[in-house]
Amino acid sequence: MKPIFERTKETDDHLGWVFPTTADEEPGAEPDPFNGAKSIRELYEIASPNYAGKPSVPVGLNLKNAPICVQQAQQLNI
Repeated sequence: MKPIFERTKETDDHLGWVFPTTADEEPGAEPDPFNGAKSIRELYEIASPNYAGKPSVPVGLNLKNAPICVQQAQQLNI
């Protein structure tokens, strides 16, 4: 996925990472194929509806039950 940086919600003043709605919207970018999330922020809300922190990238998401499991690049084992 190659997300785009813009408003995560229409009511927000800040910008964040969003996914395109179609594969043709942004060259090289794709919609979220796993959860249908519209933004990284929405991934955090799916994982924890009461999350009050700042969504950040990179992020690791457990696809079986949706918790955010990695938030720091140093924790990624690629």
